[in-house]
Amino acid sequence: MKVEILATESLGVRSMSCLVTAGSLRILIDPGVALGPRRYGLSPHRREVQTLWERWFGIKKALRTADIVVITHYHYDHFNPQEPGLFRGKILFVKDPERRINSSQKRRASAFLPELSGIARIEIADGRVFSFGGVLLRFSEPVPHGETVKRGYVIQVLVEHGGFRFLHTSDVGGYPLEGQNEFALFWAPDLIFLDGPSTYMAGGRVPEKAMGNMAELLRSGRLKKLVVDHHLLRDGNWKHKVKNLMEEARKRGVDLLTAAEFMGTREMPLEARRKELYFR
Repeated sequence: MKVEILATESLGVRSMSCLVTAGSLRILIDPGVALGPRRYGLSPHRREVQTLWERWFGIKKALRTADIVVITHYHYDHFNPQEPGLFRGKILFVKDPERRINSSQKRRASAFLPELSGIARIEIADGRVFSFGGVLLRFSEPVPHGETVKRGYVIQVLVEHGGFRFLHTSDVGGYPLEGQNEFALFWAPDLIFLDGPSTYMAGGRVPEKAMGNMAELLRSGRLKKLVVDHHLLRDGNWKHKVKNLMEEARKRGVDLLTAAEFMGTREMPLEARRKELYFR
């Protein structure tokens, strides 16, 4: 199995988009990208805007060759409703647009999904399992988007092929709630792409429960790499905030990486560095 992270905060934008190649199947998860509208009282820097278009170009390229597309929820950094034609001929697994969803996401889904009628096969994915030859796609039941349900719910997706398991957590915010990490613990992935806590807007702290739940992933005995990114990388001081988790990973022999490190490229958390971009 090959996992390519196409866009996320350590790569300069808001996203959790990735392309998974399992056997002959190409699965694109969360084909969306966005920028934080205001940070430090500043709008996005031109370098952020340029990076946004570069990442979106890469996502569009992956979309054209993907067999399957997954949309874990309806925030614009996870899907783009502006070009429905890109989904033509795809199998689309989506978060249920009616059940366990907040009002803003429900409106977005109700505007977007009818545009795909007749051009894509749409499957509600929540809590279901799908098999494509030797490739299994397992979807969690909806879990809260971070610490509360105010921002709605997301579904997690596990791709399994040849005995290897990859988990895309979507926007769980480091699993700050009791039982939020049960799907990950039960299926014991080899590789996890985890949305870290929103320390940039949570009073600068990692919720105690999130730290415990993330550490619990490291003790599964099977996990080899934990890629932590997205909300956490909006905080320029993120390494200090999760230093205990990094130390636990070292003790357990688990590689804890940003998406940029995982992809073998330099980190460019542009949103966290927006003030520097304007005033350096």
